[in-house]
Amino acid sequence: AVVSTQSTGNVDEDVLKDSRERKLARIKRRGEYSVDEAVEYIGVGKYHWLWMSLFGLSSMAQSVEVTLSSIILSDLGCDWDLTVTEEMLIPMIIILSSIPGDFIGGKLADKYGRYPILVAGQSLIAIFAVLSSFATSYAMYIVFRVFVGFGFGLIVFLIIVQVAEINPTAYRGVAVAVTFLM
Repeated sequence: AVVSTQSTGNVDEDVLKDSRERKLARIKRRGEYSVDEAVEYIGVGKYHWLWMSLFGLSSMAQSVEVTLSSIILSDLGCDWDLTVTEEMLIPMIIILSSIPGDFIGGKLADKYGRYPILVAGQSLIAIFAVLSSFATSYAMYIVFRVFVGFGFGLIVFLIIVQVAEINPTAYRGVAVAVTFLM
């Protein structure tokens, strides 16, 4: 790697600076650039960390939803006199109902854009998660949880795609992993 003549004393920073300068010079020579080149040139900044944090919180909310529904199984089983099969359906219904949401979310995002579908999915999750806490019967609870799962399905792959697209190639895998570890 070629180090710039104006050294900062830190070789890694100098190489990175030189690399960005070479990319910019190449873009200026051509007079045009692709979206990937623009993303590569911009790098990772506050914008990226903001979105990854928001998406990470969304991922955490999904995990908490599934975990909480598993924790209250025994209480619901006693209160509503549920069979073992009915109890096991409670956490599983979220996963099962997210499958159609995955397919529909992708199609809707292609038609209307990702942001409206992300907002719709988060809204579904929030509204029906709250409603499920007021459910007075097993059937009502399952219906509310189906909508929560469908909302998860709408957004989970959109989050992965969005995080991957806004980050430079060298950071995409790490960015997606960090988002889902938050």
